[in-house]
Amino acid sequence: MLDQLNNNNYSVDILSDVILSMLKFLLNSINQETISRTLDYLYSGNLQKYSVLSSSLSEQLLSMYYINDYFCTGEFLGKGQWGNVFKGYNRLTGVPVAIKKMLYPEKPDHVRKILQREIQVMKHLNHQSIIRLYDAILDKDGKYLYMVMEYCSYGDLEKYFVEEKKGNLHKDEVRHIMQELSSCLSFLHSKSIVHRDLKPANVLIFKEGDKIRLKLCDFTYAKVLCTEDLTNTLCGSPLYMAPEILNVIPYTEKSDLWSVGVIMFRLIFNDFPFNADSPIALVRSINQGELKIPNNTKIIPEAENLLVSLLQKDPYERISWPEFFMHPFMNASKPCPISLPDSSTTEIWKQKYLEIEKELNLLKTSLTEKVQEIEGKEREVRENKEKLERTREKLEITQKEFENYKNTTSNNLSMLQQEIKDLKVQNQRNLENFKIDSFTLNKNFQDERNRIVETIFQLKKELEEERRMKEEERRMKEEERRMKEEERRMKEEERRTKEEECRMKEEERRMKEELQLGLDTENDIHLKEIFVLKRDLEFAYQKNQELQMKIESDNKKHEKLTEELLEDMKNREEQLATYRREQENHFKTFKKYH
Repeated sequence: MLDQLNNNNYSVDILSDVILSMLKFLLNSINQETISRTLDYLYSGNLQKYSVLSSSLSEQLLSMYYINDYFCTGEFLGKGQWGNVFKGYNRLTGVPVAIKKMLYPEKPDHVRKILQREIQVMKHLNHQSIIRLYDAILDKDGKYLYMVMEYCSYGDLEKYFVEEKKGNLHKDEVRHIMQELSSCLSFLHSKSIVHRDLKPANVLIFKEGDKIRLKLCDFTYAKVLCTEDLTNTLCGSPLYMAPEILNVIPYTEKSDLWSVGVIMFRLIFNDFPFNADSPIALVRSINQGELKIPNNTKIIPEAENLLVSLLQKDPYERISWPEFFMHPFMNASKPCPISLPDSSTTEIWKQKYLEIEKELNLLKTSLTEKVQEIEGKEREVRENKEKLERTREKLEITQKEFENYKNTTSNNLSMLQQEIKDLKVQNQRNLENFKIDSFTLNKNFQDERNRIVETIFQLKKELEEERRMKEEERRMKEEERRMKEEERRMKEEERRTKEEECRMKEEERRMKEELQLGLDTENDIHLKEIFVLKRDLEFAYQKNQELQMKIESDNKKHEKLTEELLEDMKNREEQLATYRREQENHFKTFKKYH
């Protein structure tokens, strides 16, 4: 039949529609023998004869393949984090399935562990509100892993909420969705399993009679976790993540309750309780902001109470799982499940869409004006930023000058301290030498005293001289102690200077942080902060000037003290020389008489 169609030179669209209709008929009939013959005929090279076929049809035909007892049609259903999902059929029973195709790592790593854990978790889950895992197949080459799962023909809750309902759900529909979700989560809670990625995109819709039901899917991050256990893995979608996960602190199974609260908030108000453009801004919005219930949508008190209880930032103040399951909003009389929209409803929504489109056209004009106003404000912000940059450059120059002055002052102070230290060492050596000489003289004096009786008067005089020298030595020690006290005072002054520098650095760091965080603040605030910083710099400069004057004064005092010590040493040397000459004279006199 294909050859006849090709020989009759039908158009591309007609040939494509005919072949696709044949394939759909074959797939619906699930006649394995017929499917095999047709596909083998097309794949054996005969497909090249039908050159008029479109490339998209050829790709769709070539994307069909067998996986053990399953047949993949190549129809794309969705995309997950680790692979794509395609539609398929069970070759034996004809039941439609969803086939998730993923790259399987060659060596054991983090991704392989996640995939294996997802398979293990889904194998133990058998509930009407949870997607079933039929089989997990690894191909012969070990390159691809296929997860064959239950197929839901009506997409996910995200698509239903946005495209079908246009973000507008009746309160009974919201209650029904929450009750369906509660049924699934109750089963997971009984198995001590935390999902960790609850969001509308992971809630699928299937038909049961003329009604629809919900099924939970994507257990990539699911984990068995006891009630009191803690974990700290960062996973999930940021807008639905609990604060404890975003702040990277250990969390419990209560993190799923926050995600349930975000889903409920969005279904009611078509918005997120905390919204931001980036994860960092989202964390700041949650940590610093407060939960606000919009006034434009009326909700019953039970729903508001449940929302507030679910969206508690502190997990210990958040509602518990048993309290969630027993909440009055969840246990009210169950309304009729959601029905699929009929043709009349579709026409109504089309009319509403046209009305909304007209309103959007009216809003475009006002939006253009707003954009122009925003551009003007952006220009003002850029000018303020340029002024801020110039001020920052001046601040950096002032900071460099201050650093240079600080380094110079520090070097001078170090040199002065080294000179004082050297002078102390030299004085200590002179003092030790003097003590040694005094000891030697005293010993000789004692020897002569036993032999010379005539020199008693002279010996008394020498004893008086020795007492005077001890007094002088005590005075020198007192002077040394005073110098140490002066040195300690200088160190204390230096410590205070360093503390002042540290305070200045901290003030500078704080100013930089405020400048970084406050780029979009008004210009007068920046000028005020710059004025405060300038005043602090002038104060620090004045402090340094005072410290320099003190250092110069201390230098003069130390120079004067050094000169006095040197003069005193000269006097002592002269006294010692005089004493030696007298001793020599006494010795000569002694020899003359004896």
